[in-house]
Amino acid sequence: MEYNDSNLKDEIIKNSKLKTCINKYDELLETYGSELNNIKNNINEALFNEYLITIKSRINKQTSIVRIVQKDNRNSYFIPIFTDEFEYIKGIETFEFEEEIIDEPYITTIHEFIDIAKNDPNLKGLIVNPHNQDFAIDMDSVLEYDEK
Repeated sequence: MEYNDSNLKDEIIKNSKLKTCINKYDELLETYGSELNNIKNNINEALFNEYLITIKSRINKQTSIVRIVQKDNRNSYFIPIFTDEFEYIKGIETFEFEEEIIDEPYITTIHEFIDIAKNDPNLKGLIVNPHNQDFAIDMDSVLEYDEK
């Protein structure tokens, strides 16, 4: 794409949101890097030590874990998980299901998601409390942690 307007060109050259965000990320990483790594390790430990709540639905007598499909790649998906019953209820209220019957909260462990990911490369990760926190956990990092 070519920009012929010199004022617009000057504005683009001087103000890069991407650069600003990367600089802020680097600054936070430098300041809080070890603390962020500790938090990441704590998240991984919690994933492997706690039960996880997700949604199962029944369509035509078939039961399956609900998936959140990526907009830009319809084959890739995330699985929503919830930290507790309150978040599960809020999440169910937020999602719009088309003629699906939601089962009771489905309680499982990270190992079920690891098994899914090992057999389905389209599972990209888990989304914790997608209705408010929307915290993504990459399955590649979960698989890597599992191998340690």
